[in-house]
Amino acid sequence: MKILLATIWNVPDVGGVWRFIELLQSGLERIGHEVDILGTMQGYTGFQLLTRHHHQSVGRESLEPLIWKKLQGPMFQYLHQYPWLLDMELKRYMFEAVSAYWGLEQYDIIHTQEVISTLAMRRVKPEWAPLVASIHGLLSYEVYLQFKQNVSDMTEQHFQGTETGKYFAAIEREGIKNADMLVSASTWLASELSGRYGFSSDLFEHSPYGMDIDRYLLAQQQSVSSETPGKKVILCVARLTMIKGVQVLLPALARLKQVRSDWVCWIAGDGEMKEQLMQTAAELGLSSDIVFLGHRSDIPHLLNCADITVFPSLRDNQPYAVLESMAAGIAPVVSDAGGLPELVNDGYNGWIFKAGDSEGCYHYLRHFLDNEDQRKIMGENAKNWCRTHFSLEALARRYEYLYRKCASNLNRG
Repeated sequence: MKILLATIWNVPDVGGVWRFIELLQSGLERIGHEVDILGTMQGYTGFQLLTRHHHQSVGRESLEPLIWKKLQGPMFQYLHQYPWLLDMELKRYMFEAVSAYWGLEQYDIIHTQEVISTLAMRRVKPEWAPLVASIHGLLSYEVYLQFKQNVSDMTEQHFQGTETGKYFAAIEREGIKNADMLVSASTWLASELSGRYGFSSDLFEHSPYGMDIDRYLLAQQQSVSSETPGKKVILCVARLTMIKGVQVLLPALARLKQVRSDWVCWIAGDGEMKEQLMQTAAELGLSSDIVFLGHRSDIPHLLNCADITVFPSLRDNQPYAVLESMAAGIAPVVSDAGGLPELVNDGYNGWIFKAGDSEGCYHYLRHFLDNEDQRKIMGENAKNWCRTHFSLEALARRYEYLYRKCASNLNRG
């Protein structure tokens, strides 16, 4: 099959959607399929099509004047009061234009990675071409959290009543409706979306994420461990945004410092909350106990140095960092947010605490520090669990099956 993986977001990128695209492309090509990638260029300067043989790109400056004329019409006048929404519509229509320009007739499967590109593809793809949509998160909720950072007392209910809230809810609802097949990595996400928009969760196919475990372990083996004499390394890999819950981790570490000082916490990630979190750490007396590493591209190396990993998310689907921790033989401490409990078997290959509960997070961090033998046993369990359930071949084969199922259903329809 010739398959197009498409997203409105940047390619390449540092986020989980790009990592999924990259892994799925690799897995599908290993079993004989041809895979192209369509997405936005870095800095939103245009759009690019990445193929096996060459890369094509179209600059934003050549597309925007054409689409802008359309957005001047009476149907879009209200959007001129909301520049951010106007820009999103502009981007969506430009994405449609380049998709049609490069030709979707050449693909047996069109596989989008969020609701915006799904809507765009539905309007320009050939009628016979199956449209599979992987949904990786709650778009409208994530936009709400961005707004909440500037307006701390804004509730989600209030946000849903704003023009921005209505817009993203409509985009999410219509994107879900317009796919021929919906896929989610977790049953939690399918349930959340179904509950919000009144769909049956049976509309979603379930396909957990995967990873190239052998390649990952090779990269880890080639990494040199950094010694921290007398200290255990607690590693948290997360964007520094509210949804990732690092603000929950800091009080847990302050509590841990009251009983043990033989640890250091590395926080790998960047984001808009960085300065705020660094200030909170200082106020809690943790400046010498926490190292904010910023964005890192060498996670295998960091895991080679780590003894414990922690993921305190308030909302999450199935972050790759958890799979990487398990592949490295480190049993993670995770919150019960979203799809995280679907990755971890509590007490066997990791520990689960209630999202937002700093005391629960502290309890399991201390437990691992106090019980090194159990930590190592659970780490081995985690490694075996990851190889059994989340291999790259398993990921590729699941999607190969789903593509054929979607095409068969469409032909019967």
